[in-house]
Parts: sequence; structure tokens; C-alpha cells
Amino acid sequence: MPYGPTKLRAIGSIAAAQTWHHRRRVVLAVVGVGVAVLLISLMAGLGGGVAERGQSALDGINRDLWMSANVEFAPGAVGGVENGLVDSHRVAADVEARPEVKNAQAVSFQSVYVAETTQGGQPPVEESFTSIVGMGVTGTSAPIPLKRGSGFDRTDVHYANGSYDGPKTHAVIVDERAATLLNVSLGDTLYAGGSIRNARENQFRVVGVSSGISSFVGAPTVIVHLSELQELTGTTGADAASFITITLEDGTDPDAAAARIERDFPEYAVRTNDEQLSRILEGQTPVIIGTATIVILAIVIGLALVINVSALLVYGQRSELAALKAAGVSTRTLVGTVGAQGVLIGLLGGGVGIAGTPVAALVVNSGVERITGIESLIAMQPGLLALGLIVAVTMGIVGAAAAGYLILRLSPLKHLE
Repeated sequence: MPYGPTKLRAIGSIAAAQTWHHRRRVVLAVVGVGVAVLLISLMAGLGGGVAERGQSALDGINRDLWMSANVEFAPGAVGGVENGLVDSHRVAADVEARPEVKNAQAVSFQSVYVAETTQGGQPPVEESFTSIVGMGVTGTSAPIPLKRGSGFDRTDVHYANGSYDGPKTHAVIVDERAATLLNVSLGDTLYAGGSIRNARENQFRVVGVSSGISSFVGAPTVIVHLSELQELTGTTGADAASFITITLEDGTDPDAAAARIERDFPEYAVRTNDEQLSRILEGQTPVIIGTATIVILAIVIGLALVINVSALLVYGQRSELAALKAAGVSTRTLVGTVGAQGVLIGLLGGGVGIAGTPVAALVVNSGVERITGIESLIAMQPGLLALGLIVAVTMGIVGAAAAGYLILRLSPLKHLE
């Protein structure tokens, strides 16, 4: 038979009284559940935030297709990207010549040393240089919309059909993090090169400031023409790039265009934005596994605490519970009492975890943005908080089930001798 209103009130009152009487143990269980809920919410928010940031970065670059040599993602390379696409200027030109393609731009990444111009025009001292990411691009446009400035006014003319003896533009676009790091703005000059000695011999004028590139690359970034970056870093021989970004003519189906281009360029992989995002997330598998491990450990520890405290509550109350059994109180009522205690612990722990999640997410996001420039890495959504509460209540029910099992085995004769 179901519990009546009177019995439910009695069970609730007894559970609340017992919870308060053993409050130190209960607080321990509540903290364990709260920490588990907090970690689950943060880790789930991290997964959602990574996907959102990846999608946002691809949307900001505003390209339709990505062409690569299948080896562009490498954890040890600059920005996790390897320059595996060779003869990139020619391949980009061949792709751009296709009727369905509006623009094809080769993109490369290399580490470069940079420093702001000193007063008096003298080259900076060695200690002034810092190593950041250099992005090389072909064409006249940056791979992401500019926040300030006009950007490049010429194509990659220094390449000169592979001779690398054309005029250099000495133009650079900096992302906002690099601009802050180097204390430069539009019209200023900076030194850049593949080595400090090389950098002290090469000045570039800032022609644009972009926002968002550092979110895609994960570090402060300066953008120059591809052939100039290759010469600065001594990589002109293979004309290597990381990938080619492709913008299609209006009305062109990306999937069909990708299939046609891949058929005509079988040595390369051509992906749509969705496929590229999936490829990026595949490279984060170790992070995902680590995140899942943390969540599982949090759940296991939380469950262990709740079960342990529930068992201790029954053990500490065994004489009282045995007396109630001997007095005729049904086992079902006693199990309901400890069950109410378990649910109460789960609700309290869930409340603590949910209350702390937004604060913890704010602290983590602030620290990550300050260090890496990536905004809102942890994306909090109401559904994640609801998930945490469900997990908390489930923990409480599991603990209550363990306590109920101990009550079923409780012998009044043994404990009332």
C-alpha cells in the first residue's frame, strides 16, 4: 500500500530530525555530492564550450571548404597544426580557377619572434623579443574579418611564381591579443622573423587588427603574406601550408563541390565546415577522455561518500531502529525514513553543486581568457544544471537503498540484548 499523508509527514519529520542529529556526517556526504555535481556540470559545460568555440571560430573565418593533406592536425606543431600541404601557391591557384570557387587561400603556421619598434629606430635588444604564432596567407584578405584597418592591399606578390624574388609588402595584421602583447596599433611597425637575428632585420607595418584568430589558433597571432613568412622561417623550398580555405560561389552546394574537388585532387582531403569541426574535435580525444575520467571519479567518490554516510547513520541508530522494530513500526516505514534521508542529502548536495557551478565557471572562464584569450570556454546551460540535480538525487537514492538493505538485516533481538 502507498504511504498516506500522515505517514509521509512522520517519515519526513523523523528523517529531518535524524539528519540534524548526525549533521557532521551528513555535511560530509552533502559536500561529496556537491563536488560531484559541480565537476559534472563544469566538465559537461567544457565539452559544450569547446564545440561552440570551434564552431564560432569556423563561422568567423567564413569559408565553405577546407582542403588539406590529411596530416594537418599534429599536437606537437604550432597551434596543433602541421604544414603538410606542399606546393601550396600552385594548388590554391588551381582550385581558385574552378568555376564554382570564388576564392582559395593557402594558410600556414610557423613560430616567429616579434618585438615592437623601439624609440629612436634602433633594433630591439634580444630580451625584447617574444615567440608567438605567425600565420601566412595568400591573397589580399585576412582569413577573418578585421576589426580595424584595411588589411593587405596586394596579393602575395613576393612569391613571383616560385622565385621568391618579387617585392615584399612588409605588411602585417595582428590579432587583438598580439596587439596588446606588443603594444602596437594601426600604422605602427614591429619586428618579426624566424629567429631573433632574422627578426631584427625585418620590419612590418600594421595594416589591420583582427579579432577571433587567437581563438582559432589558441595563441597571440600575427598574419603576413605566405611567401614572406616562408622566407622568414626558411621554409620556401617545399612551399608548404597547413590547409587551403575555399569560398564557393553563391548557391553552390558545399557537399557536392567538396566531392568534385576531391575527385580532381585525390591526394588531398576536402571537408565542409561541419566535417572540419568534427576533425578538430577528434584531435581533442585525450582531453575528452580525461574529462570523462574526472566525471566518473567524481561520481564514484560522491556515491562512496553517500553510501558510507548512509550506512554510518544506520549503524549509529541501530539500537533506536531495533527498538522501533520491536515496538511494531514496520520495516517499510523505517526504510522510508532512511530513504527520505538519502533523498534529502542528494537534494542538499545538488543545491550546493548547482549554486557553486556558475561561480566556478566564471572563475575558470576568466582565468582561461586571461591566459589564452579564449572567451567562455565553459558554456553553462540550464539543462546541465538539471542533469547535475538528477545525478545528485540518484546518488541519494543509491545511498538510501544501501541503508535500506542494512535495515532489512537488522535484528531487534540482537541489538536489544
